[in-house]
Amino acid sequence: MPHLIEIAFKGNRKEFFLWESDDIPPRAAAVIVDADRGEDLGRVVAVGPEAETRSAKVPHGLFGAPATRVVKRLATDDELRRLEEIRASDDEARRKAMERVKANALVMKMTDAEWQWDRKKLTFYFTAEKRVDFRTLVRELASMFRTRIELKQIGVRDEAKRLDGIGRCGRLLHQSGSGCQLKRAKFSRSYERQHSTDLCSGDRSWTLDRGRQIATADISGCARRCTKRTMMTLVRWSGQSRYSACASSRSESRRR
Repeated sequence: MPHLIEIAFKGNRKEFFLWESDDIPPRAAAVIVDADRGEDLGRVVAVGPEAETRSAKVPHGLFGAPATRVVKRLATDDELRRLEEIRASDDEARRKAMERVKANALVMKMTDAEWQWDRKKLTFYFTAEKRVDFRTLVRELASMFRTRIELKQIGVRDEAKRLDGIGRCGRLLHQSGSGCQLKRAKFSRSYERQHSTDLCSGDRSWTLDRGRQIATADISGCARRCTKRTMMTLVRWSGQSRYSACASSRSESRRR
């Protein structure tokens, strides 16, 4: 009976596959999977019922749709050593691509590069404030690396997840179930208390200060739970993707 398996690749990229054998691979096992016109190598994150549950919740989940790709086999030691060599060449590919970006005067930041395990595709991840015409860049990169080139534009939150950013709460941004999941927190009218609590990692930069009432503000980021009746004033703060807010515990206010 086929089993649903979640596989993780470079940059915290995850996808769901089918394992058609009865012997389910253990967590963190290296496996070879079907990829775009070839094969890729990843590690097992979740299997069985856990993978089914995650598939209905996480953004990259299948949400009831059947998995179309399968896990072919467990990876050998030689295949793992080959993956290490490929990952060592990712940064060099990114640097060469950045040189072509500057030569073409494109306003974009080349964040990361990822070779497919069989080297049949090279994916570049970039951020840009506006739409970028990179057709000439793709042709130059294809001629340079002699493989299929794919460019993907991502947001700054996706960039932080790919690069294993750490929130001000001290946890990795990609950790499942952690306080640093990049979810949307909604704050309504509230009142001032005393101490501060931290919010981190959003795609815009703001700071929350105390002193006045504000209308409802949607803030993308992660947060420790604020106590009720927390006073916050929203002020634009450019330059950093962080938030700070004024809040305090009830015990502190009682002592006052």
